Amino acid sequence: NAGAYGDFIHDLDYSVEQLMAALERKGILNNTLVIFLSDNGGDIPEDAMRPENQAVRAGLAINGDLRGDKHTIYEGGLRVPFVVSWPNKIASGKSSALVVSTDLFATITDLLKTGAMPNSAEDSISFAPILRYSSAEGIRSQAIFRDVAGRKAVRFGSWKLIDNFFPREDRRKGQRELYNLAMDPAEQTNLADSHPAEFQQGLDL
Repeated sequence: NAGAYGDFIHDLDYSVEQLMAALERKGILNNTLVIFLSDNGGDIPEDAMRPENQAVRAGLAINGDLRGDKHTIYEGGLRVPFVVSWPNKIASGKSSALVVSTDLFATITDLLKTGAMPNSAEDSISFAPILRYSSAEGIRSQAIFRDVAGRKAVRFGSWKLIDNFFPREDRRKGQRELYNLAMDPAEQTNLADSHPAEFQQGLDL
């Protein structure tokens, strides 16, 4: 009863299954780098009749317990599935390291040892050490994000500072927000007033 959106998810799963099975039949699965991720969190439209909302009513938690969706600056719009498989080259396991999709460029050139052109992809940081030693600490210490309205957030360690400037509206609106994602991944408690040192650290970045 999850409608067209539910069908889409089943079809995606089936397609990935077929791809992996084809690689295995050809005997190259263990030596093939497969990367699966989404470019953003799931969309939850305001229109109750849209297929996504039919799936939600059927019990699908599109972004889990995370706040927001595809178009927002909150974790529901930013935190996505990210699965990497290359059995002959990388270790199995999980990591909570901070990684963004722009890091794929540096990571792939690192894994393939091809090298990169000087000054290319300057905002790309290789997370190959995490793939090789799944318990390794993350290489990236911070990242900057933007939502559809141009609102920005900076992530540093477990902290996330969200600005209140909406460039497309040409005015400030609302309040700045600060969250400790390690303790509050759903971003329910704004700590901007109670943690001035971390708040200022985020502003300085």
